[in-house]
Amino acid sequence: MEIQLNKFFLIILVLFSSCKGDAQENYTVSKKTHQTATTATINFFDKKYTTKYTMIVDESTLADHPTKTFLDCTNSYFTIHYIPKIQELENYWVNQYFKNKDIDKINFDAESKGIEKKINENSKDYVIFCYYVSSKFLKSNAGCSSESVYLDDKANAEIYYYNTQKNKWKLIKQESSPVLPRIIESKYFKTNFPSYFVQNKKQEESSVDIQSDNKNIIGLWQLDCSISNSGLDISSNKGKLSGTLALSPPAVFVDIIVERNDGKSYDIKYLSQDMSPPLASENIIEDKNISKSEKIGELFVKSNNEIELIWYGLYNINIKKRTHLVNQFSNNKSNNHIILKKCSEKE
Repeated sequence: MEIQLNKFFLIILVLFSSCKGDAQENYTVSKKTHQTATTATINFFDKKYTTKYTMIVDESTLADHPTKTFLDCTNSYFTIHYIPKIQELENYWVNQYFKNKDIDKINFDAESKGIEKKINENSKDYVIFCYYVSSKFLKSNAGCSSESVYLDDKANAEIYYYNTQKNKWKLIKQESSPVLPRIIESKYFKTNFPSYFVQNKKQEESSVDIQSDNKNIIGLWQLDCSISNSGLDISSNKGKLSGTLALSPPAVFVDIIVERNDGKSYDIKYLSQDMSPPLASENIIEDKNISKSEKIGELFVKSNNEIELIWYGLYNINIKKRTHLVNQFSNNKSNNHIILKKCSEKE
């Protein structure tokens, strides 16, 4: 009888130890699963990371693409990089963006809004990466700022790619790196992650035929080619035509959409005001009141070097009438048929 009881208690002890071990193992797996899920669902667009768009790294250093940087020495240090897929956008940020800007007098709030607007116009034409470093790798000489912070020599960086279709960030690389998140050259991402740019290259090649159909209309058109910062400037992106147009002195520039009717006829439609106007109330265009569907002018191709512009003016849907009837090419409201010549071509 005593032997049987000893066997019974031995069986109970084995079962208890087994259950305890299973419970401990389940706890550990559960903990690991939770950690993995936290990493997988990181969202650098969360409101708690709100920060400004900029092209300026410091007073003497400019990036060649738009960025957003978040720095909190108790949390993390990361930069979101918007890398253009197409040559036209790359040229815009590198060659045109700072053309008429005084870097020493930049209004960073206005700059951020302007960059965000430009990105949203062609959001699918950017590859978005995030270069992330945990706060545990951050060191500082004085305080917590982008000027004083540097990385531990054992720093580990994580690089994420933003999938716009799934609206999720994906970790694509981890590396030991002394590189700070504010990388100024898009070359770094194109060299290290070329596969994210291959598909767009094929799309560009497939649109060559479409763009060639519009070749006659693409370029800068003016009355006088010697006058700078004026004229009708038309470009093409994947067969879609757009551009900028100076209205009347003092120069008020607007972004436009150019829609093809047939081989020689095009409609011009208003998109938005291109830049901050001179400080005069009559130069401010209320975007919300201007129709985006009514054509503001028409273009007719006369030859490879001449087009005819028929100007109608902007259509204000609030007052139900046209405004800006006088254009930059004529100071007479009745003279709205103008022949323009091509001053330069866009490749």
